[in-house]
Amino acid sequence: MKKELLNITRLLKDEKASPLIEEGLLIGLSLIIIAIIVGIVLRTMGWTQDIFNSILEQLEEIKKSISQMFS
Repeated sequence: MKKELLNITRLLKDEKASPLIEEGLLIGLSLIIIAIIVGIVLRTMGWTQDIFNSILEQLEEIKKSISQMFS
């Protein structure tokens, strides 16, 4: 048990692995940021799609009213 604790403390104090840990943290952080950006873009695209659909529906209603006026 004591030997295992010594191995764990030795691994924690090992400075050779610190650049790898830093790079791993940076990669994880960048993946989180990319996921957030993709989520924002997809949400914005859905929002603009709703706006265009609303505009098209209003134009369709105007077209129907004009065609009823001339019929």
